[in-house]
Amino acid sequence: MAMENKALHIGIIPDGNRRWAKERGLPMKKGHERGSKVTEEIVFHILDNYPEIKEITVWVFSTENFKRDEQEKSMIFNYIRKGLESIKSNKRFLEKEVKVNVISQTLDSLPSNLMEAARQTTLLTRDYGNRILNIGLGYGGRHEITRAAISFAKWLKEKPLVKQVKEMVFEDFLEVRTPLDLVIRTGGEKRLSGFMLYQMAYAELFFTDTLWPDFSTDEFDKIMKEFNQRRRKFGT
Repeated sequence: MAMENKALHIGIIPDGNRRWAKERGLPMKKGHERGSKVTEEIVFHILDNYPEIKEITVWVFSTENFKRDEQEKSMIFNYIRKGLESIKSNKRFLEKEVKVNVISQTLDSLPSNLMEAARQTTLLTRDYGNRILNIGLGYGGRHEITRAAISFAKWLKEKPLVKQVKEMVFEDFLEVRTPLDLVIRTGGEKRLSGFMLYQMAYAELFFTDTLWPDFSTDEFDKIMKEFNQRRRKFGT
């Protein structure tokens, strides 16, 4: 059983926007538009109903997604930018004192208006800490570990007297230090695609065939119910 008093960190891989639109004969834009609304619905549902979930990481754009055509990337970036900008005027969100982190290894490759929206949102919420929302934007787990390892090696070189290195020291160089407790991936794919590879060592994994635009708060509640019934051994 999951411990009621334990602060939880959940990760979400929202997959299926394009397939949802194609199945309905709709333009791709409609899939991403509906997917953006679902992201907001699920985040607020968590904030309103699951006080034990202290940290949420949503992977909205991977490093591999840069291979998509320019029109689709522009469309996705526009929805992400609007979502970030809406936080600044969303009283309901700000009252909950949610700290927003944009985690990315490619931030300087994003459109300038999106980079500015990310900067302003993180700056506005930087002193909050009641809950944390990490937005993976141009993020990849392998890239994160590689960058952390390079920075860690430089740190070690400057500290030759360090005799014993503990995991928590290395973790200080990661973009997200908190281990994941559960990961949800929608869209029917049963793989992680490089999502937070270091943080998910003991995470419980949930895969659903539901396409992200159809994912509901009811389905999220069912996943949480199953999660709370699982016996987590943490390697013991």
